[in-house]
Amino acid sequence: MFLHASADDLEGAQWTIHDSVLHARTELGETHVWAPHVIHHEGRYWMFYAGGTEDHTAYRMTLATSEDLFTWTPHEQILFEDGFDARDPMVIHDGQRWLMYYTRNSAPDGGFHQVGVRTSEDLLTWSEPAVAYQSTVSGTYGGPTESPFVVRRDEGWILFVCESTQYDRTLAYFSTDPLRFEDAGQVDVDLDEHCAEIVTDPGDGRTWITGGGWGRGGLSIRELQILPGGSGAARG
Repeated sequence: MFLHASADDLEGAQWTIHDSVLHARTELGETHVWAPHVIHHEGRYWMFYAGGTEDHTAYRMTLATSEDLFTWTPHEQILFEDGFDARDPMVIHDGQRWLMYYTRNSAPDGGFHQVGVRTSEDLLTWSEPAVAYQSTVSGTYGGPTESPFVVRRDEGWILFVCESTQYDRTLAYFSTDPLRFEDAGQVDVDLDEHCAEIVTDPGDGRTWITGGGWGRGGLSIRELQILPGGSGAARG
């Protein structure tokens, strides 16, 4: 299931824990639901998440929508399937179309760890995958491309990924092309977080980084400092 909490502000926030939402639909073969990402578009909330199945080569990317963040309606349509354990979706608009980043492998049954990217005009129909970033590490579970998260930075983009082979470690790569990141664009960061997401407060413009993971006893959030110069190093 997905848990749900809310707060009035991010600094020194007192979080209210609400009822959980979106249990796995076992009648459809889902063994679990994983890694929700929510955007607001056209007056409603869109949650993209992975629906895990017993077939690790064909994890389902799934969608639910809500008017209030409390009651969610899953779409019967599966957006797409991919492997190995394709999951951790993140959606952003680049000014022309929607981009969905997620973790996958070069082959559904294993291979080089990748950040896949698909494009869409309507958030429902998605292109075939392209490779936004490919690691030199191969395998199946885990790997250095988990929890991809992309933000705009000056004239380009920064891709954050979770280096899960060193569990509490986030890496970052800069590129002027949101569809392609390379090792040569690696940014100097000091971010000891697992499954980090980057949050900008629309009220004061401050940027925050979240963290979580197995055995962490909960979730964390702290301010992210973007240092001047170049593509922007970061400190948590």
